[in-house]
Amino acid sequence: MNRIILIVILIICNKETNSQWIQQPLGTTGAIYDVQFLDSNYGWSCGSGGFLRKTTNGGLNWLIVNHPVGGKLFGDLHIVDSNTIYVVGQFETIIKTTNAGENWTVIRNSPQGLVGSYYACYFLNSQTGWVSGANIPPIKMFKTTNGGLTFDSVTIPQATEISDIYFKNENEGLASGYIRDLYKTTNGGLSWFNCEINLPTNWPSFLKMSFINGFTGWIPAGDGRVFKTTNFGSSWDSISKIEGVGNSFMQCIKFVDEETGWIGGEDGKLYKSTDGGLNWLQENIGLGNFVKLDFINDHIGWICGPSGKMYHTTTGGQTVSFIENNISSLNEFELLQNYPNPFNPITKIRFSINKLSDIKLIVYDINGREIVTLVNGKEYTGQYEVTFDGNELPSGVYFYSLIINGLKTETKKMILIK
Repeated sequence: MNRIILIVILIICNKETNSQWIQQPLGTTGAIYDVQFLDSNYGWSCGSGGFLRKTTNGGLNWLIVNHPVGGKLFGDLHIVDSNTIYVVGQFETIIKTTNAGENWTVIRNSPQGLVGSYYACYFLNSQTGWVSGANIPPIKMFKTTNGGLTFDSVTIPQATEISDIYFKNENEGLASGYIRDLYKTTNGGLSWFNCEINLPTNWPSFLKMSFINGFTGWIPAGDGRVFKTTNFGSSWDSISKIEGVGNSFMQCIKFVDEETGWIGGEDGKLYKSTDGGLNWLQENIGLGNFVKLDFINDHIGWICGPSGKMYHTTTGGQTVSFIENNISSLNEFELLQNYPNPFNPITKIRFSINKLSDIKLIVYDINGREIVTLVNGKEYTGQYEVTFDGNELPSGVYFYSLIINGLKTETKKMILIK
């Protein structure tokens, strides 16, 4: 079925491959619950024990930000602009800065005790925003139109905990959380109704949402199901279920366009889709639990969680392995995109290595099943070209992975059209 031709050119490949997730130097072992970036350089992060950091160089350095509320847990933050940031957290905590953290206004700061905690906030601008969370019986959504000087509140019926809020304008917004919590408002938060979702039974938890415009968005269920909306949350359709999730709870999501997105969760589980969420491939990122993703484009992004770790990629997270403390040794190979692509029925795959290694080149179908092993054995330094013949395969999306010394280094997608 598959004809294999190897053409070896004995030259050393010195191209550095940065396809990896790098651990960020945060200087903490505490939980990290949010990371947000305004652009590729300017970002903020918050977490337990009063953890609050900012960076102005893309995470190479994270600066400790002093604030007036002690060691409370911070659950969420929102960057309005480079100067104005809101931070919310445990025991009805809301603080605000208008000069990039030099000074803070304490909007709310209740003592520890039987009061609610805020785990979600969203601000359209410096004046108008919404805050909610948990342990506030009944669960309420708080709204301000004057930068936090005053808040109006409304009860969300049957809600158990709100973990994410998103508004596309002053009237239309969404809120998500635990155990059936998925709500929409069309009047600025004065009232909320359940979103329509095709789940007669077995409702999961919905923690984080991701929207690329005023209509199209995605949300993961804790059990690995993925839902999509094209009418700003009025209705949601189940489009896929991530294989291999098991009992690991999926908690965070980020899409940057119609095709490219990531979902993360417990037990180091991180997945990427390049076809709008229909199919997912697991990233090899290392240990950790992940609760928040943020990407500013299809290459540059961050992920963090209660494991006390944050990781950063500048290549879209097409993972070769986890490298800690910015030490990279993966400058040993290059896997190129097949050509032509799409193809019918023959395409060529090129790769190069710079030292003697055990090499496998494997083709998979869209469900992750192995179709054929194109290369399997020791190969010397050089460039290689392999011909793949899909004549006996149906049209569709396929993937090919380069495995070096037992380590899956990189995976690419190819499309067979007949």
